[in-house]
Amino acid sequence: MYFKLANLLVEDNQVFNNCPGMYYRSDGQSLGLASDGRTILLKAGANYDFATYFNAISLQKWIRYCSLDNLVLQLEIEGRAKLVPTYADSFSQRAEPISGLTLEVDSPGQAQEVRVAYPVQDNLTLVSFRLETISDCKILAGGYYSEVAEERIRPVRLLLSTTTYKKENYIKKNIDLVRRHILDSTDAIAAHFKMQVVDNGQSLDAAGLSGGGVAVLPNLNTGGSGGFARGMLEALQDRDFKPSHILLMDDDVVVSPESIKRTFNLLSLVNEDYAASAISGAMLSMETYDDRYEDVGAVRKDGSYGPAKRSLRLTLLRDLIENEELAAKYMPDLRHFYAGWWYCCIPMTEVRAQGLPLPFFIRDDDVEYGLRLNRHPFMTMNGIGIWHEPFYIRFNAVSERYNIARNNLIMQALHPELDEVDYWGDFKGRLQLDLKKLNYANAELLCRGIEDYLAGPEALMRTPVDNFLGVMGRDAEKLVSFDQIKADYPELKISLPALWQESQDGRSRLQRISDYLTWNGHRQPDRKLSDQVVAIPYEAASYLPAKSRLHRRLLAIDNFTDRAVLRTMDKPRFKAILKRYKRDCKLAKGKRLELRERYQAAWPTLISEKFWMDYLKLRTDQA
Repeated sequence: MYFKLANLLVEDNQVFNNCPGMYYRSDGQSLGLASDGRTILLKAGANYDFATYFNAISLQKWIRYCSLDNLVLQLEIEGRAKLVPTYADSFSQRAEPISGLTLEVDSPGQAQEVRVAYPVQDNLTLVSFRLETISDCKILAGGYYSEVAEERIRPVRLLLSTTTYKKENYIKKNIDLVRRHILDSTDAIAAHFKMQVVDNGQSLDAAGLSGGGVAVLPNLNTGGSGGFARGMLEALQDRDFKPSHILLMDDDVVVSPESIKRTFNLLSLVNEDYAASAISGAMLSMETYDDRYEDVGAVRKDGSYGPAKRSLRLTLLRDLIENEELAAKYMPDLRHFYAGWWYCCIPMTEVRAQGLPLPFFIRDDDVEYGLRLNRHPFMTMNGIGIWHEPFYIRFNAVSERYNIARNNLIMQALHPELDEVDYWGDFKGRLQLDLKKLNYANAELLCRGIEDYLAGPEALMRTPVDNFLGVMGRDAEKLVSFDQIKADYPELKISLPALWQESQDGRSRLQRISDYLTWNGHRQPDRKLSDQVVAIPYEAASYLPAKSRLHRRLLAIDNFTDRAVLRTMDKPRFKAILKRYKRDCKLAKGKRLELRERYQAAWPTLISEKFWMDYLKLRTDQA
């Protein structure tokens, strides 16, 4: 039988309207959709190239993941055109014609079905096609297929589980997309798919939104880890649908239903080498649409973590080809891979084997779980992913300081392979940066994270979520509107355009040494400090050392929210924080082996169904 791998895709959405190069390229002529939302309309005398993120087929990966041995392009075309099948490999600068496969389409007024069988060679990274139109044309249907024995098709039952906290607009749109384009579609996935929304904010109309393959589940606000744990619990306890795979997805994302369909199709044909592997969907930028930020992530030796591959622009063919290469080919020194839970599909066999997430609330839950899954290689593929807001526009001090410290140290205790990772160097760098920018609140959150790690796994088990949120919210730095700052301090003269343009250091070598030794004036006599207020970006990683050095007050401005905070140098607080941090470091390093034993002993409990049922306050008879 012919099994569909991917649909030819053109969508009426913000991505297509703003970045059509993700779907097609042309020599100046645009294409569109008919009123039925399916028929693709092409203009006469144009050259349409479909070697793109959504409409090229990743042949090399289909061969690798599914042992694919044949591939067919099938189109229903009305009009007159030349169909040119194309390929791209590691050396391609453009999609090249495949010799001997070009054919003429001459079917004005009536649709003609055409099929092209591609050569199946694993050196062909991508294959696609080009249409050179002679008349106006219509494509009524299209997709890539493979002829497979029916017994080769795996029985996949895919459960999409998304966790949300008061992101109603995103969730309702995604529920609607799933209903219209997946559950009500004629694709194979329709009869083998369910969606569940874990509502941590309990703000959705659960009864009104549930039904017809969608379930909304009110949940305690236990963060991302608690929401995804609830999703896994539901999957493990589902006696009717019995999902074979769970697809974890963030709430504040834009997703193409075709990505979910291709995930299902890939799982249906996956070979034994990759049957236990998770699929790591790409995070694409919601600002530019074609920037791929990450598909597989990695923990680095310096304590940082993020994309295993460089950022790529997926409207460029060379980047599109590179995106389909394995990360290890470009970064062979990386070993600690993980898959972000903005889009991560995990076999339920692995969930049963690996247990549930750790109760981290936010940050590192997907990284830690990914280290458990890393015994099998992750699968990635062009056309599978979501659009997400960049993380840098939503800095969260609790996440970037408290959770980074506590959760990374717990991860290192549980995963000895992370002993080579210098988390303490990373913490010191964050502390220095915060104190030099007079951000004492963030520095204290970092210390609090280390101290809660020192408290052991028992604290992780019993910390009431409401108390956690209250304490963290109380301790975090408070920003107010920029207008309020101007009203409270009319004497401030701040040039915002100049602020965003400043980036160069401009300090002498002697000034750099002085700033390092004195922590930007904290150990300087007061007479050497300036009373002038200067503005700096609020973003955590930013630092304007030449501008901010030796100033008593710094105005940190968040350009994305039009809010700000005025920081004032506090030398006694600086000394107390530094003393506290050094004490915490000494305790943590002295108790390292003891804490490792305690966390590893508690690990089976923390990831168990029973623990999470109690933690989420679920009755044992509740699915």
